Amino acid sequence: MAATIYLQLAITAILVAVFWVFSGAVAAKSAALGCLCYAVPTILAVLVLRFFLKFPKWRGNAFWLGESLKIVLALVLMTLVFVFYRQHIVFVPFIVGLGAVSHAVLLIFWKVKKYGR
Repeated sequence: MAATIYLQLAITAILVAVFWVFSGAVAAKSAALGCLCYAVPTILAVLVLRFFLKFPKWRGNAFWLGESLKIVLALVLMTLVFVFYRQHIVFVPFIVGLGAVSHAVLLIFWKVKKYGR
């Protein structure tokens, strides 16, 4: 679980640096907001899962709660970003950041399947 968070934060830092160098500060800020719209809910979902580790009976429900919380919070954060920053958001870096961070977990699963645990 922690590997997912570290990978998402690393992807965020890399994308922000790349967009800053090639497209400027506004694109970098847009990429950062896109990345954080998914990374923050992931961190909260991991905290929910870690809290319920002490309660084996509720672990299955904790997964559903964490994933539901992640989806709803990501949608709320995206809505808030577009409501408050709509004049200052560059759409392509925002979507690239959101897509890269949300699909980072697939890299972890691919690594586990290809190289083992």
